[in-house]
Amino acid sequence: MIPDEIELETKTGILAGLEWGKDSDSPFLALHGWLDNAASFSMLGNNLPGCHLIAIDLPGHGKSMHRSPRGSYHLIDYAEDVLNAADAFGWNRFGMIGHSLGAAIASIVAGAVPERITQLILIDGIGPISNSPGDAPKQLRQALLQHRNPPKGESRTYPDIETAIAARRRVGEMSSKSVELLVRRGLRKTAGGYRWRHDRRLTLPSPLYLTEPQVLAFLRSISAPTLLIKAIGGIVDRFGSIERIVSVAKISVIELPGGHHLHLENPLPVAEAILNFLANQSSSGDPRCPIDDDQHYDEGTS
Repeated sequence: MIPDEIELETKTGILAGLEWGKDSDSPFLALHGWLDNAASFSMLGNNLPGCHLIAIDLPGHGKSMHRSPRGSYHLIDYAEDVLNAADAFGWNRFGMIGHSLGAAIASIVAGAVPERITQLILIDGIGPISNSPGDAPKQLRQALLQHRNPPKGESRTYPDIETAIAARRRVGEMSSKSVELLVRRGLRKTAGGYRWRHDRRLTLPSPLYLTEPQVLAFLRSISAPTLLIKAIGGIVDRFGSIERIVSVAKISVIELPGGHHLHLENPLPVAEAILNFLANQSSSGDPRCPIDDDQHYDEGTS
């Protein structure tokens, strides 16, 4: 299944993305991780028959717009982007699939506007990174100093795509096949070779983190049936996950191999877990992405 390239005009700017299963009336918005892009869901989108899945490039990432010079990439800003995207699609209610940063954003949105979210699927992430109240002045000071002196000039130029793939592999444990999907969408051709598309301001520190009690308050406000897919060797257990998990009223948890990017590295078990979760919702009276007898899984790339 080759996804359709889409471009969407929202209240805050142009978002790009990839779309699968447009004939289905069960919409899901997929949100990728930090410095990734919509191609993060290339393998998963091929293996969710019956779902209308749209993976967007978050602002500053992939082929989507960059913020204005006075704009920011704070977590809360992304929450508004999600709702603006859903409004532009005409979705009053929709499901969300989020990975890493995308899971943090999805958690906040589902807690803030629970009436709009039908199902929530979190891949190796539940809620955002938190900080203690006493660390706030130090965090803001660090951010102010760096935001007032943002990176200047262009990002590094790579002579070819293979060199960029090798560089991306050095900062994470992913196969060349998975990295290539992200890198090809994340690069732009220039006169001297290839450069990253993402806004360099994404690497600047956040001015403020939520406190852990605030994160738990958002999680307690989630009313949608929720599936948390933990990666063996992933990042969920770094954030006091037990208390976060039990804060979500209707949550199922499964742990799968594949590392932090398990939806790319090991997509079939992830897709199976999602389809089983949705089938259980269907049997309980909320039909979403029904599994048909002819479904099959695709191990190829998009």
